[in-house]
Amino acid sequence: MSQFSTLVKKYYAELLGAKIPVDDGQYVTVTQPSWDMWQTLSPFKSKAKASSLGSAVYQSRVLYYNANGNTYLSLYDNKGNWRGYINDKGTQTTGGQGKYISFGKYVTFTKSNYNLYKDFSWTKNGNTSTKLLHHTYLAKGEYKHFNGSTYYSLYDHKDKWVGYVNADSMTVAKNQGGVAYNNPKNQYVAITRDDLNLWKDLEFKTSYGLSKSIRTQPVIARVAYQAYNGMTYESLYTKSGKWLGYINKDGVKTTDGVTINLSFNKYVTITKPKYIVWNDFTFKKQKANTTNLMNHVYLAKWQYNHQNGSSYYSLYNDGGSWAGYLNRDATKTISGKTVKVSANEYAAIAKNGYSLWKDLSFKKRAE
Repeated sequence: MSQFSTLVKKYYAELLGAKIPVDDGQYVTVTQPSWDMWQTLSPFKSKAKASSLGSAVYQSRVLYYNANGNTYLSLYDNKGNWRGYINDKGTQTTGGQGKYISFGKYVTFTKSNYNLYKDFSWTKNGNTSTKLLHHTYLAKGEYKHFNGSTYYSLYDHKDKWVGYVNADSMTVAKNQGGVAYNNPKNQYVAITRDDLNLWKDLEFKTSYGLSKSIRTQPVIARVAYQAYNGMTYESLYTKSGKWLGYINKDGVKTTDGVTINLSFNKYVTITKPKYIVWNDFTFKKQKANTTNLMNHVYLAKWQYNHQNGSSYYSLYNDGGSWAGYLNRDATKTISGKTVKVSANEYAAIAKNGYSLWKDLSFKKRAE
């Protein structure tokens, strides 16, 4: 409708003391909840209080310039239901998104296939909830759109605006730690750093101590959190189910139920038969059997503590070649590279050219 026609209708409404309808289409929210929603305007008959409309957005399809000098909007909800007339002074024009509502809560992406928008003309900003799945942001505000959906206005930990997104793609978190997800559930991990806190909560205010206190035991990461600070944290448990705290994922490594390699660097000799020397900690591929290696000496460079309760040495032969993993119960630590083996038998020299050594450090020949 032209501005001229609108002015004419308004003029005649005041002149004739009547209500004159004008096509509208604007979106509004209620700012005066104690005011009346009118059933009729001539005579004025109340339908309900404006508080019954809450904070939602409504469409004014028609407005009326009344002879009393006020303008009244005929409001409809997003399902096409008529909600009554209201004095336009009790409303705020907002656009379809509605008015900004302060929210101030941490939210985590928990659903895929939602777009993020630059504006409410639905200009995509290139990010999606699929790309940002499990990430946590601060929703400073929200908009209750006329289309029936709520949209969050998101900010990252550097206070950079991320965009608008449908709230259905997110879950409100208890704190800045975000919402837990399986990554995967019940995965054994090894602690790789000594200097990380084991947090009691994801507000990061109280710590159980440093990660070095649990470095020698295999632990289970049941769930993970991608916190507001941009870091990922895993929730750690012992095999028996005792909770150890939250740790920054940078300090853990996925394993087959063993700790990280713990420095050992001692010589050991094989003392028990029928133990398997393993190729890895899946225990599927054998490298040898100790029955054939009795009294052999190896350098145990590393020790691994396994979730099955046993400890394993990583063995190297005298030439530096790796021999495999062996349960330490099948070995004995010795002080040097050799071990005394009882023989009690006579022997004859069969070949010339070999040295006779004073000891097994092999530094001085016998005279």
